[in-house]
Amino acid sequence: MDPVLPVFLGIAVQEQVGELRAYLKSNGVALEDKGPDDLSENLSEIFSVCGQCMKSCSEIDMEGFLNSVLSLIFALTEKRDEVIRAFVQCLVEMPNYAALRHRLLNVLFCGLNKLDPTRYNVYCGQLELASKSGLLDMVTTDIDQVKLWLNQWDDVQKSRKIYRLLHDAFLSNEQRCGICYIILNG
Repeated sequence: MDPVLPVFLGIAVQEQVGELRAYLKSNGVALEDKGPDDLSENLSEIFSVCGQCMKSCSEIDMEGFLNSVLSLIFALTEKRDEVIRAFVQCLVEMPNYAALRHRLLNVLFCGLNKLDPTRYNVYCGQLELASKSGLLDMVTTDIDQVKLWLNQWDDVQKSRKIYRLLHDAFLSNEQRCGICYIILNG
């Protein structure tokens, strides 16, 4: 029988992390039963090995697992931004299930406060993943919306990076009209 990822209802955060670690181990990932006491360090350790789990897990199982991880990220109070950046990088670099990874990044982006500066990192991850996966349609690229976000992030370097990532994503997705639109209206 395949291991089943539990749904977390009313159990402590450390127990949830323990269940995630046990799930990874049951899928052949070499991981200690008990990780660091610090939740952010524990999650970072889980991110570092969850790509190994993708080889043996179905997309549905992986989605449940990663959604559980995402719920713990939203529960973080310390080192949250650092953990979010690590999770985004983990999703961008994973080898399989591009549509699932896009959905998770979108949930993370939408789940953060609209004024949260960490949304910038998540949006960059969405664009990087779109460049690699060919799934640009799963990312908001409306220039008016992007300009609103850039005004909130209010940083010239961040704006340049977003425009470069948009350009690269349009180019790798063979959407030359999008490139022209960015150049003319960006």
